[in-house]
Amino acid sequence: MSGRRAAPRTRPGAGGGRAPRPPALWPARLGVFLLRVYLGAVFLDAFHYKVFAAGVPLGEAFDLFVTYEYEPLVRQGIESPPEVLGVTWTWYADFLSAVMLPGAHFFGPAILVFEGLLGVALVLGAGVRLMGLLGAFLMAAFGLAKGLYFLTAARSTNWIFAVALLALALVAAGRVWGLDAWLASRLPRRLRWVA
Repeated sequence: MSGRRAAPRTRPGAGGGRAPRPPALWPARLGVFLLRVYLGAVFLDAFHYKVFAAGVPLGEAFDLFVTYEYEPLVRQGIESPPEVLGVTWTWYADFLSAVMLPGAHFFGPAILVFEGLLGVALVLGAGVRLMGLLGAFLMAAFGLAKGLYFLTAARSTNWIFAVALLALALVAAGRVWGLDAWLASRLPRRLRWVA
């Protein structure tokens, strides 16, 4: 080595001066937080309305949901399966007929409980990646059962919710002022994708 000193490094920028500051991230973080909490409140409100608003015992509320919402939706999906890009998805109608309709008294209450858990997870920011993916799948299934595909969002909010939940899962929205930031540092590496 020679006795020469290396030239000091300068940050890139005009004329070797300071680099421009990156834009502030807090507005984006605030937007993600507000969307996450709002969607959580919507799912909690839907759960509360379907389970408690009628003023009936819990088991009866589940039966009312199955009879007046779940079964008619599944039957609609069987009678008029979705058409996606000109192809009628009869396989989906077959699936609804073979699995979802006979299992109505299991799947109906399970969906209600999931709506409540999804609402809590979104509000608290806990397990948002996992719950967002499952919620997006559920909303897509509802949209398809209504005979709608994703470009018919104007006729159903299911696809809007599906895309919003998928986006929240992809950006790990629970780590923005939520419990997932704390959980991610405490979970084993193979489970961190959940938070």
